[in-house]
Amino acid sequence: MKPHAFLGLALSVLTAVAHSQPLDVVKLERQLSSPVQGRLKSSEAGARKGDYQAMRNFAYVWASEAAREQPPAAIVGCAWYAVILKRHADKAHAGDVSNKDLYCGRLNADQARQAGALVVSIESQLPSP
Repeated sequence: MKPHAFLGLALSVLTAVAHSQPLDVVKLERQLSSPVQGRLKSSEAGARKGDYQAMRNFAYVWASEAAREQPPAAIVGCAWYAVILKRHADKAHAGDVSNKDLYCGRLNADQARQAGALVVSIESQLPSP
């Protein structure tokens, strides 16, 4: 391989890594088992309406059960835990902070960036408090 071709290939790989694709949550959810999908569905409507307990349940299923089947699901769980703390600062307690720290703390830098972008997306879809 010519040196300039190798350099071009290396740069394209580095660019792809530095600017990873956003997480496709819908595709990820389709890859989960039916029982986990069912548990997500049971709390999703309430979570998307901003219901505190439904959001906690939804985040838990993503961060624990879904992440066991599809590790990138941990990014979604982390994002929901972060949204809970922002959205429900008045109700959130030490357990919510611990959950956010635990599940977000397991992410690498790229996954943390994806979670941050997902937080913005989730917040934009929630109704006004």
